[in-house]
Amino acid sequence: MKRSHSFAQQYNTAYVDAPCQLPSQCDVVITMLADDQASDTVHFGEDGLFAKLDETDGNHR
Repeated sequence: MKRSHSFAQQYNTAYVDAPCQLPSQCDVVITMLADDQASDTVHFGEDGLFAKLDETDGNHR
């Protein structure tokens, strides 16, 4: 079991496998990351927060 999944179970919180799944699960996402590279990966990476946004209207697919 992933460490993050174990944490989520312990604190009765939601868990997703990739950041791109978050917009469909909640209204607000707050990130606090170590550096620019981590931020780029989490926000703009293949499975990042914005990976599944529709470029024409900004809505989540």
